[in-house]
Amino acid sequence: MSSWSISITDSFLNSSLTLPNKIRDKLPDVIEKLKNNPKPTNGHSVKIKGIDLWRIYVTHRYRLFYKYDNQWVKLLKIVERDKDTYKSENLMSIAEEESLCVIKIDEDESLPTQSSFLTSEQLEHWEIPKEYHERLLSIDQEDDLLELPIEPKWIEIIIDCLPSREKSIEEELDLIDKKAEYVLEESDDIRKYLQGEIKNFYLKLSEEQEKILNQKNDYPLLIKGGPGTGKSILAYYQTKKLLKDGYKKILFTTINPSLIEYYIKPLKALIGDDLQAKGVTLKTVDELASEIYRRSYGERYKLATEEICLFCLKSVIHEITIIPSIKNQIINLGLNYLLDEILIVIESRGIESCDEYLQISRFGLGYKPEKQIMEQIWEIYVQWKKILRKSGYITTEHIRQKALEIINKKNTSVFNAIVIDEAQDLSPVAIEILMKLAISKNKFYLTADTEQSLKKLPFAWDFLQDENEYKGEIRTLNRSFRNTEQIGKAYPSIISSVETASFSNLRGEKPKIILTDDLLNQAKLIKVFFKQSSKKFKLPIYTGVILSPERQYGEFLARQLSFYGLASEYQDKLNHNSSNSCIRVLSLESVKGLEFPFVVVVGLTEGLLPNYINNSHRDEQKELLKQQRQLFYIACSRAMRSLLVFGSKNQPSSFLEPLRENDYWQIEVL
Repeated sequence: MSSWSISITDSFLNSSLTLPNKIRDKLPDVIEKLKNNPKPTNGHSVKIKGIDLWRIYVTHRYRLFYKYDNQWVKLLKIVERDKDTYKSENLMSIAEEESLCVIKIDEDESLPTQSSFLTSEQLEHWEIPKEYHERLLSIDQEDDLLELPIEPKWIEIIIDCLPSREKSIEEELDLIDKKAEYVLEESDDIRKYLQGEIKNFYLKLSEEQEKILNQKNDYPLLIKGGPGTGKSILAYYQTKKLLKDGYKKILFTTINPSLIEYYIKPLKALIGDDLQAKGVTLKTVDELASEIYRRSYGERYKLATEEICLFCLKSVIHEITIIPSIKNQIINLGLNYLLDEILIVIESRGIESCDEYLQISRFGLGYKPEKQIMEQIWEIYVQWKKILRKSGYITTEHIRQKALEIINKKNTSVFNAIVIDEAQDLSPVAIEILMKLAISKNKFYLTADTEQSLKKLPFAWDFLQDENEYKGEIRTLNRSFRNTEQIGKAYPSIISSVETASFSNLRGEKPKIILTDDLLNQAKLIKVFFKQSSKKFKLPIYTGVILSPERQYGEFLARQLSFYGLASEYQDKLNHNSSNSCIRVLSLESVKGLEFPFVVVVGLTEGLLPNYINNSHRDEQKELLKQQRQLFYIACSRAMRSLLVFGSKNQPSSFLEPLRENDYWQIEVL
């Protein structure tokens, strides 16, 4: 049995496509040699002088570059040897060695020569969809390729299949080495992949993640960690481990349908295509609660929008009889505060009486009204709920409450284990529903980062344990893999309370803040930013996104960029099934749990971000500012390779002030 495990990169998989078919068939044997022994003593490998890099013959013409450490061999890329392959200083010794050998070209290795940038034969051999051929054949340089409005994965395949024209192979491999790793379980799996029998490979865990996964967990477990530390990846692996341990009914859940959709691909790569047949249910808590509620109450009520909730609340305040001085104080709190008080304090915790409301802990919340005010808020809540119900409306939290009542009454525990990602944005009632659906609380796993909570929900491990009378354990992930070192150092400074994680070893530019009030120039600068980032990291330009605090601003910017020749589209939420052939402009709230190579954050203008709500109480205003600062933090932490922030020159956001005081950001005033 071999003692080495194999990990692979996207570049290795893509470069495998360049091989003639008969050479592809030789790859499993080459990989098997490395599994048995990746060191030079195997008689096939050569170390690159001065750096931790190795290469092994595939054939006379092709070389496989790799690294090895801690019983893992990482396959980076297959390179066709030509006069430029060993042009860097560290590779000269190999060049001298191989110059003594005649490169024998087998008939199996021959591919058509080309005079143009791309040929039809290449595109067919690399299995690029025919619908893109005409556009691809019309370009004559790599920069044009990166900007083509076609699905990015095909561009990335072509980039990896083409010989590097601007970087040495050493520089290119250094970039590849910092990309994600996937696990190749069997040597023959590469043949199956190239023949279409395997669609995806699953991500390799870090040592830190492996340690947490392999610990014995006979208790509820919370995985904490900042952005990019791999909490979701660990949740995927935890699901696989539960299946391996014999658990037949597992729920994998998170905060919204968009993230559920995002999780399907990695879970299928790890577990198999038919998740349901394997015993894994992938649903949000609200999908589950709605199913339970509808079975008992039917479709009689419609879900109330925020606008409907505010309209009814305003009507109740005007109609209800309250002492004038108290009524004025309530009006001064503002409708948005009152609605938050109802939905987040009362309904999200399942509070059933005024006495309970007066005594409830306000963990994670700001301003607490005086007793008289709270008593009147409760009366307003009772009337507000009555009007909604008699008008055919119901809130999300009320559906959750009713579902919880049904579960408690019928003792409906259906899952052997439950895995929750992004738990910090679930209400106490939602968490309790999930706990009650679990047959055993000992198989209850959560991932969370309270600094990424967009709501004033009382998520804290101690709070949850006290409320639900059980004890669990906490494990923390400390290393971030998402961002460049420069971005990883910069975005935590947005929130002073954030502990700095250890960073990836990928280097890039410091993120930049540009202060300008010229909207036309801003659009031009955004276009330049995406072009430069795309070229620097050799990634398709349309993998970038723009994040806006306001829909109107986002739609305006998307139109501007499209007019300037950079196809852009505003989306209320990320469409994972779209062709991704344009720059997506998204709301700040819609990108929780996601990541993008290039990110532009706009709207850092006082009054826009932060957006002050008129007439709200001073203490509540502080809480609102804290939430919006977290929103800015989350937006910036989505950036993997390049980050650009735009603020106003004349009315810059107060969120930018502390960023001027450190050396992690570039500041430019136009």
